[in-house]
Order: sequence, then structure tokens, then C-alpha cells
Amino acid sequence: MILQIESPEALEQAEKIAAVPGFDGILFGPGDFSHRIGKAGQLDAPEVVAARKRVAAACKKHGKFAMTAGLIAPFPELIAEGHRVIGIGADVVAISSYIKQRLELVQGHIEKLPAVNKPTARSPYV
Repeated sequence: MILQIESPEALEQAEKIAAVPGFDGILFGPGDFSHRIGKAGQLDAPEVVAARKRVAAACKKHGKFAMTAGLIAPFPELIAEGHRVIGIGADVVAISSYIKQRLELVQGHIEKLPAVNKPTARSPYV
């Protein structure tokens, strides 16, 4: 069984959570955690990095494996921190990457349009 830590509230209890018997490891969710601390998508923000390291240390101390979603840091760094299971990706990363690719494709097509056919204003959401 794998538990998840994805919030500041859960992070504050990481040591106690890791000490509970009956599960194998803890997955640190950097995407959700970064969002909840107001730094959405900033997986290298100092607070996110510190949280990742704190969860890994708690796991190591209590004989659990630490896991994180995707290669959110250099592989050797994650291993040195104590991560023993590393996801190869995450849904949020895959979806946002796909959307970015599609937007760039459409923007490329728009740029090639004759001026008379180009939109007069860009979306405020881009």
C-alpha cells in the first residue's frame, strides 16, 4: 500500500504518517503540493524541494520507500535523497504538455495566415 502526501497539512504530519505500520511507502505529489502552497507547477520552488526531501527522510527513518511522480529532479539527486520508486510521468504533466503542443501548433498556423484573416485580438487566457 502506498500513501500520498500532497498538502502542507499532510507534510506537517509526515514523520507521524511514516511511523504508522501496515503500508509500504509514501508518494510525494509535487504538482498538487505546489498548487496548494500557491506556487502551481513550480516543482523546483525551494518549498517544494524541501517538502520532497522531508518526505523522503521520514520514509527512510521508518523503513518505508519514498516515491515521487516523474523525474522532478535529476535522477541521482532523487536516489541520494532516498527515493526508491520514481514514476515515469504524471497525468497533469502529460495533459499540460499536450495542450501546450496543440496551442503552439494552432499559433503557428495563425501566424502563417494573411493579415486579413488573422484574429484581431488574442485570447486573454493565452
